[in-house]
Amino acid sequence: IVLITKRRKMADIGGHAIYKIEDTNMIYIPNDSVRVTHPDEARYLRIFQNVDLSSNFYFSSNLFCLICNLVSLRMSTIENCRADKL
Repeated sequence: IVLITKRRKMADIGGHAIYKIEDTNMIYIPNDSVRVTHPDEARYLRIFQNVDLSSNFYFSSNLFCLICNLVSLRMSTIENCRADKL
C-alpha cells in the first residue's frame, strides 16, 4: 500500500481542495496464505519504486464529488447555450 505522508494544498476547484503529494511511504502488507507471486512482480515493483510521486502528482480526497460538480457545471453550460439559440 502507498500512503501519502505529506501533502500541500495547491488550489480549490469548485470548493474542493487539490493537494500536491510531498512525500509517500510504501508499506508491504503480507498475506502469505492467499498470496500468489507473479513472476514479473519484482520487476513491476522496481519500476513503480522509481516513480517520483512527490513530483507533479496531485489529488483530491473527494475527487468523485469534484468530477460530478464539474460535469454538472459543464452540462448546465451546454444546456444554457442550447436554450439561448432557440
